[in-house]
Amino acid sequence: MLRKIMLLWGVIMALAAIAAPGAQAEPLVKNFFNEAAGTIVAESENTVTSFTFGGGSLACNTVQFDIHLNVNNTSTAEGSGTGASNGTPPFGHVGHCAFAGVVPTHVDSFSVSSFHLDDDGSGLMSLEFTITITHPTLGAIMCRNIGTANITYSPGSSSIKVNGSTIGTENIPPCGTGGTIKGDFTVSDEFGPHALIG
Repeated sequence: MLRKIMLLWGVIMALAAIAAPGAQAEPLVKNFFNEAAGTIVAESENTVTSFTFGGGSLACNTVQFDIHLNVNNTSTAEGSGTGASNGTPPFGHVGHCAFAGVVPTHVDSFSVSSFHLDDDGSGLMSLEFTITITHPTLGAIMCRNIGTANITYSPGSSSIKVNGSTIGTENIPPCGTGGTIKGDFTVSDEFGPHALIG
């Protein structure tokens, strides 16, 4: 009799486990299928880098970050990746932007060495980019910049704000010695639709 009761109890417990599975931890960044996003693409149409002593600012029609997330749990999302830019007219082709509004500038390389989001609506990223400014009198001038930027977002949204500083490694005009970078980014997942953060 005791054996039958124990067997019956085991069956009841098994059925209960199937009917009411334990809650799974949700990722901080979710894709279209409500699963943990493995890759995100952040695109901005208003990002501007202003050089403190360089005499101007760098503006692109679009700036894009492609981030591979190697950590994406309930409280944190972390990764790294690359960046790209598309030109501002009249320099409207891939990799070209405008310095001081008129000077054609090519973005030679763009990398994001670290990208970090916390579940409180904040984050941090480290980036590096190299540009070549075609100056009307000085010719082609290469400027390398490294920077860090704070990230803010509203939980449940698909957008982030980037606000940070850059340091120029070439202390010559028009590169300058540093500056700021600011922009609003829309975040999509690896399938195309907007990702959900928080």
